Amino acid sequence: MLLKYKEYVSYISFDEEVRYFYGEVLGLSGGISFEGKTVEELEAALKESVEFYLDLCKQRGVEPEKSYSGKLRLRLKKSLHKKLSLEAVTREASISKLINEMLTEALGPIEELEDDEKALFATEGVVASLSD
Repeated sequence: MLLKYKEYVSYISFDEEVRYFYGEVLGLSGGISFEGKTVEELEAALKESVEFYLDLCKQRGVEPEKSYSGKLRLRLKKSLHKKLSLEAVTREASISKLINEMLTEALGPIEELEDDEKALFATEGVVASLSD
């Protein structure tokens, strides 16, 4: 299950043995985690954790990380990197543009993915986007 607050998306798991929810914000190098016994506690804990993170960044004078910046580090086989590079040249495009086109072709247009994300955020009747 996914839960969202502001632009931060988190993955939620439930430990049946102790009957507790655990969440972790995705895509951050430092990580933000939170927990709660009920969905309401979990939502409140996510909001509190993200706000704490944002306040801490402000105090330190650093820009907060975003869950997904649009930048992706990727390790490729040298031969695949070469093939991508040559294909980009033949299409008169950058490697980044070529990869974006290929991923869009494989996964579907962005608009469709955003609709899918909205469906995921509403999983199991949980309101996943908290108001500010």
